[in-house]
Amino acid sequence: MNRFKLIGFSILLIGTLSACSIQERSPEKEAAEATTQMEAKKDGEVTPVELDAAEYVKLGKYKGLHIKKAAVNITDKDVDGYIQGTLEEDPIEHIVEDRNDVRDGDYVNADVTVKIDGKAREEYSSENYDIHVGEKQMDYLDPDMKTDDVLIGAKIGSTVKAEGKVPKEYEDEDVAGKKVEMAIKINSISVMSVPELTDEYAKEQGYESVKDFREAIKQMLIEEQEEEIGQTKKDLLWQQVMDNAETIKEFPKEAVKTQMDNIEATQGENAVAEDMSTSEFIKYYYDMSIKELATYQLKEKCVEDLLCDELSIQVTDEDVDDQIQSEMQEFGYETEEDYLQFVSKETIKENLIHDKIIEALEKETTFE
Repeated sequence: MNRFKLIGFSILLIGTLSACSIQERSPEKEAAEATTQMEAKKDGEVTPVELDAAEYVKLGKYKGLHIKKAAVNITDKDVDGYIQGTLEEDPIEHIVEDRNDVRDGDYVNADVTVKIDGKAREEYSSENYDIHVGEKQMDYLDPDMKTDDVLIGAKIGSTVKAEGKVPKEYEDEDVAGKKVEMAIKINSISVMSVPELTDEYAKEQGYESVKDFREAIKQMLIEEQEEEIGQTKKDLLWQQVMDNAETIKEFPKEAVKTQMDNIEATQGENAVAEDMSTSEFIKYYYDMSIKELATYQLKEKCVEDLLCDELSIQVTDEDVDDQIQSEMQEFGYETEEDYLQFVSKETIKENLIHDKIIEALEKETTFE
């Protein structure tokens, strides 16, 4: 029996997990026994959803499709914008010598001494600490401390002080709710300027001239856009396949409810991290309700299951092992055990199957 397995649920990637058997199947069972099995962890348990894909979904046209894709278009303005951003991220520091007072936007090097309830706390103090005035950088113990206000106008060599109270909900319970005193001795003042695009700067970046630098940036942007367009065309292709597929029978209420619970289980923590309910989270990222998303997922997995049969898609254990080694190298993991703490073999297998479906469909598609 052909089964899906949905182990997780990735944000913004509705169609990335596949759902096909990796074993050969007899032709007699392909249509009648096409099923979907989804799994999600909830309170430490796995909740399966099993459906006969052919009973609920009928494939539409998936071969001979015509997909209109964007053309690569990188202009001189794009190159200028990227280079300007690069220059701004690589500012030059200038020690201020024509004045000795701190101004908004200055960079101050200072020795910072912090006391909590009158006792010096080394873990919150620092020597030769760089402060960007105006960024509220020193208000980390009390958001209302307003240290920038006491810094502006202060002189080099002087010490300014600020007082406040650490919020009760502060993560360090040892200082939460206590009085904080901060003494900041100003060592020097600097300002930052954006470097000019010159041949000398280009050479510092590893290029012979500004011309070579610009050409390299343009080629990089072209390659990035080509990659983006490549992914976009895959998404458009999959969306067309999904649009062409027909739901011929309403999914059972129990199946939809279970998949809604699966979504709640897999996305609850993500929602909490963004201070949203799961419903708000799904609406924000997918522009649909949890029920609509659950129904879409059920349809999608049925489509994938049927396409696996039609296209004879298979993934072997060796394919999975090769992919694991490739991803370990890409993301810098030394052992398979470490890498599999963050992604399961089932998920890797499902992604590979989905990629194979798209690869097969692309050969039958005209991209204009």
